[in-house]
Amino acid sequence: MRSATDPTGLIAAARQVIHELDRDAPVDNVMTMENLIDASPTLVWRRAPSLLVTAMAMVALLLASVGITGVMSSAVGQRTQEIGIRMALGAQVREDAGPNY
Repeated sequence: MRSATDPTGLIAAARQVIHELDRDAPVDNVMTMENLIDASPTLVWRRAPSLLVTAMAMVALLLASVGITGVMSSAVGQRTQEIGIRMALGAQVREDAGPNY
């Protein structure tokens, strides 16, 4: 059951309600979902692939950002001399200067 408060405080009330509904229903070893996941080795191993994929995605994002930065730096570096020559010949800066493909 879900609770906005501490779920361990509701164990006694939950046991009482279950025994009122069915006297023979066993209510042993009650624990929170966090405790169940932490105690279960199979559930912990189910988290491992998602953690691995998350780590790989972060590395891929880092590599992509470094690659894009390198490509942009190289493109600007190649055009620096051209821009300098144009400025020396009197080229004016345009207000709407955007990519000129």
